[in-house]
Amino acid sequence: MVYLADHPASCLLEMLVQGARLAALPVAYQWLQIETAEASIGEAGALPDDWRDDIGATRSLGDTWLRQRSTPLLRVPSVIVPAAWNYLLNPAHPDAGRCQIASTVRFPLDPRLR
Repeated sequence: MVYLADHPASCLLEMLVQGARLAALPVAYQWLQIETAEASIGEAGALPDDWRDDIGATRSLGDTWLRQRSTPLLRVPSVIVPAAWNYLLNPAHPDAGRCQIASTVRFPLDPRLR
């Protein structure tokens, strides 16, 4: 599974929450913009009220989506930024190849983050 986000700042926050050490990150952070057809993006649907704290429920949702291969992408709410979205890409989905890198932008990390 490939993890994507709706904004470069969200990507950086997600990496940090997952335990990436800033000192280990490259000096220039690279953002890949992905292009895909809207119809190929699935929605997470209704989540339980405590979904932010229930890793088992969200993991089960992701595992089911991976197994069913209903869409190459799944849009899910960000746990750490309530107004942001993350996207999961299933490289095993037959249409995953339709998701293409549209552009690549290098972002130098602010030295205050190191």
